[in-house]
Amino acid sequence: MCKKLTNYEFNCFRSKLGLILILLFTITEGFSQCWEKVEKGAWHTLAIQDDGKLLSWGRNEFGQLGINNNTDMLLPTQVGTDTDWRYADGGLYHSVALKNDNTLWAWGSNEVGQLGNGTNTNSNIPIMVNSDTDWQAVGVGNFFCIALKADGTLWSWGLNDHGQLGDNTIINKNTPEQIGTDTDWESFSVGLFHVLAIKTDGTLWGWGLNNYGQFGNGTVTSQLSPTPVAAGTDWREVNCSFDHTIAIKDNGTLWAWGRNDKAQLGNGTTSATLSLTPIQIDTATDWESLKTYYHHNFAKKADGTIWAWGYNNYGQLGNGTLNNLLEPTLFDANTDWENLAVGAFNTYLINSEKELYAFGKNEYGELGDGTTIDRHEPVKINCVLLSTNGFETSQLNIYPNPTHKIIHIETSNNKEVERISVFDITGKLLVKNKAVFSNEFNTEFLEAGTYILKIFIDGETHIFKLIKN
Repeated sequence: MCKKLTNYEFNCFRSKLGLILILLFTITEGFSQCWEKVEKGAWHTLAIQDDGKLLSWGRNEFGQLGINNNTDMLLPTQVGTDTDWRYADGGLYHSVALKNDNTLWAWGSNEVGQLGNGTNTNSNIPIMVNSDTDWQAVGVGNFFCIALKADGTLWSWGLNDHGQLGDNTIINKNTPEQIGTDTDWESFSVGLFHVLAIKTDGTLWGWGLNNYGQFGNGTVTSQLSPTPVAAGTDWREVNCSFDHTIAIKDNGTLWAWGRNDKAQLGNGTTSATLSLTPIQIDTATDWESLKTYYHHNFAKKADGTIWAWGYNNYGQLGNGTLNNLLEPTLFDANTDWENLAVGAFNTYLINSEKELYAFGKNEYGELGDGTTIDRHEPVKINCVLLSTNGFETSQLNIYPNPTHKIIHIETSNNKEVERISVFDITGKLLVKNKAVFSNEFNTEFLEAGTYILKIFIDGETHIFKLIKN
């Protein structure tokens, strides 16, 4: 039996329907301007949004996504409910991350102790490595980890079959142990089975597997503990792959060494002959940062442009082809790229608008676009913006809505609104993290129209539609 609605009931229904439609639009289309950082795993991806949430997607057979199951994910999925993640990195089958309080967490496969918690038990949710609160940086190789503390010491744990833990043994460790006694380590990069690190004096050190000349010291001799490698005291940044190394010196020049059968050195050639010492790549002196993983490379110049070279069998160079590039080649004309990550056969870029783009191999959904289709050109990856509360009018009330100028925000238990971000109806970010005082928000800077407010309160995110008259 149907009941005819009164005008009041109809208007209420229409208002609720509008909210539902906005919610559905948000879920299906998504916002795209929220990404802060992205990092690779071999076959999975980890990224942090600007609200501190950690997202993961891709291969998950050992729980490396940290989402309390072992199911592959084709779209970004939130890891737990915490919103205080600072950095995350992935290996072959496990992941590690840092929180804002400098605690260290790990999850996934743990067969050789790579989670660092004193056991060999896998975990499909983040577990704290130990109780220390002075971790500054962490990196992941195949089944092992390296981490830097605030006091300049380096630590390692996990697989050690090639001496990659740097402790002068080939014995696996399931808890972090300090590498030597030095306290002047500044930065490091973890390859699949080796490590290169820079000290505060600009010298470069290496340990682990060196079968392709990854150290750059003229040999293919592996090392069980940190050993000075590529000559010089002016190394600024280094990045390790499986079989080669790329680095930047203080003067902004770009260098590479190791294997070059897939053009990974970027010197204009491919060769079966190993380059056992550093060779300079082009003559530019404005290189700023770089990333590599297996056989392809991306680097950023001081002007904000991104350059690519190396292997391109899955479209991981993002230029619409499957052709290798023999030397650094301009990726596109944009100069607003801020963050980049390189996976085994894929690449991720974040621009100044906090938009994430991905391309390359997508066998396990590691690109995060909802498919398993390889992409030869960049595709935009949507954010996970909505918490489970969605449009929770029972916890929040904003009025007047529609408004001419000031809106008031009523919260449960009189909680203070921390900040508000404003999006237009298409999901484009207009205002990010605007401070709010006394739970009042001045909208006079907005033109008449419909907007979406992302309201942050006590670690939670609430989404509301606002109409400005």
